[in-house]
Amino acid sequence: FNTASIIFGGVLRSVGHPRSPLVSTIVTTAVNVPLALAFVFGWGPIPALGVVGAAWAWLICQTLRVMVLAFQTYVVFHVVRWEIPRRLREARRILSSHLTLAAPIALTSFFWTAGVFVYNVVVAQIGDEALAAFQIMEAILSVFIVGSLGLSSALTALVGRAVGADRVVGIPALHGVERQREVLDRAGERAEMVEGIDEG
Repeated sequence: FNTASIIFGGVLRSVGHPRSPLVSTIVTTAVNVPLALAFVFGWGPIPALGVVGAAWAWLICQTLRVMVLAFQTYVVFHVVRWEIPRRLREARRILSSHLTLAAPIALTSFFWTAGVFVYNVVVAQIGDEALAAFQIMEAILSVFIVGSLGLSSALTALVGRAVGADRVVGIPALHGVERQREVLDRAGERAEMVEGIDEG
């Protein structure tokens, strides 16, 4: 759900709707607080679930966030449309071009998350005081990280729009991806021609 939220949010920012992800985040956060309190401590017919209740509240709110973003993307603004590749070759071509850009980002996130996990395990072995101090430090650090994440999202949207408008030149990585895409497109066209000849 988090990945889907990031994708929808990035799409909306790239087409000039940066407030839409903000609205969905505010709505889900406003719902998450009372829902978590109700699930953790119990309220009316809802039993007290403790930590499990907090997890259920988070899952429900993340699902709600994805639904709100998807509704904004497909229904409100009509910025994209969902299409399933007609042929396996076409799906492979799309996946190949996406993996070329997505794989390094995925690996970076994986190693970063693994490093943070190991760091938490090591700090927890030292003692509760060290773990508490580490969590406080992380909270303070997050205040500064939020600003950089916002700037990064804005720059990503601006660069993405510039690339889509073909206003970016002189970037080898982009040209390499474009060359790979051209090669795959030509290979697909040739394969379709061969299929047409065989069928004829």
